[in-house]
Amino acid sequence: MKKLSNVRSDTITELMNIGFGKSVGILSEILGVFINISVPNVESISSKKVLELLIQKFDNKGKINILQQAFRGRFWGEAIFVLPTHNTARLVSILGNSSGYIIPMIDKSKLELEAILEVGNVIIGSCLNQFANLLNTTLSFNPPQVFIENLYSYKLGEKTTLRKGNALVIHTNFQVGDEQMEGFLFVFLSRGCLEWLYDSIDDFISKLK
Repeated sequence: MKKLSNVRSDTITELMNIGFGKSVGILSEILGVFINISVPNVESISSKKVLELLIQKFDNKGKINILQQAFRGRFWGEAIFVLPTHNTARLVSILGNSSGYIIPMIDKSKLELEAILEVGNVIIGSCLNQFANLLNTTLSFNPPQVFIENLYSYKLGEKTTLRKGNALVIHTNFQVGDEQMEGFLFVFLSRGCLEWLYDSIDDFISKLK
């Protein structure tokens, strides 16, 4: 099986960066604030190590917000966007200040779920659609699911470590206004999908020469 070589990793990072750039522009319009985003780091890890990575990064941050969305096309799988809850609370405040997003009768947890749904849906959809477009293919998406979960819950383990194969991990830092945020996008693909992806990346690289 082909591996995620340095050249492939650099190319995927660049293509994902283009996708993230598009999603950031859309988010800036929604939130009404300037968003600065770091160049994402991309790597491939075993699905069994996803939860271990999240615990390592967010163990002292409390619960995490998760948006999960399946996609299909020439490559298919599921994307999971993760953001710690303290960052989502700030997003609720920004959304409320910029567009009257907050409805007084909705409790805090529901507002945070709505915020992560709004943000995560844009990031997954815009990023993966742009990524697919650059590789001359298209994707369709199932309706997203969003929830708040403890890092040590069975449900979170079931959605990550019990999966077969590998996950592409896209890690980036945001600055939304004065707020620093850190997020992960996990893209779970079957082994056959990874083969197609690496072949497509190789073809993309060859056309640049």
